[in-house]
Amino acid sequence: MSSITWTPVEVRSSALFYHATVWSFVESQYRLATINLVDSLSEQALLEALLEGSQPSLPDSLEGLHPRLATPFRYRPRSPSRFRSPHQPGVFYAAETQKSAAAEMAYHRWRFLNDSLDLAHLDPTNFSAFSLPLETLAADLTKDPLVRDSLIWTNKDDYSQTQEFADITRMAAIPAIVYESVRDPERGRCIAVLDPVAFAKSEPEPKLENWILTITPTRAIWVNLDSSIEFPTGVWQ
Repeated sequence: MSSITWTPVEVRSSALFYHATVWSFVESQYRLATINLVDSLSEQALLEALLEGSQPSLPDSLEGLHPRLATPFRYRPRSPSRFRSPHQPGVFYAAETQKSAAAEMAYHRWRFLNDSLDLAHLDPTNFSAFSLPLETLAADLTKDPLVRDSLIWTNKDDYSQTQEFADITRMAAIPAIVYESVRDPERGRCIAVLDPVAFAKSEPEPKLENWILTITPTRAIWVNLDSSIEFPTGVWQ
């Protein structure tokens, strides 16, 4: 596979204005875990305040930002992702449709199961889906001229060049990258927010949707009170 040759100047000149409401899923087990350790809601609030105090301090750039939006930038997970190496700053991932966001999250849970030698299954997990508006310049990998390297951007296993491109995009002072999901069978569009200035508001939309994700060797199944979303895990192999 060829290497990318894009420069910060080229990325900057090809950037497009992006304005959309996007979706993200976040695991909601945290509050369930803390309530099991205490006897009342007031004790839970105190425990969570203590836990918060033990976390890395919040950078000035994240002050006033809702925790669901700030958390990806506050920590540096050891596991790399498509647009973040273990040594790069945080990235907030979202998708233009709830289904694409669900496919991305389910893939990572399925991958975790497959990479864990001592796990035969994952218990059903509670997630919250939320939406938020974005208004930002973005490097759009689904449009000319960047789409010319679509084989690089959509590689299912090798993230080295997309991580390199994220560094170039940061040098170009572009806050976000729009890309095609390789986990969603319908190839919906996703967005990687590199800089929280891309958020149109400091808080996500107030309505949360509660979902349960079940992973089996052959299927990933999302269910809530009104609907379900299902993916055959064979599409990720």
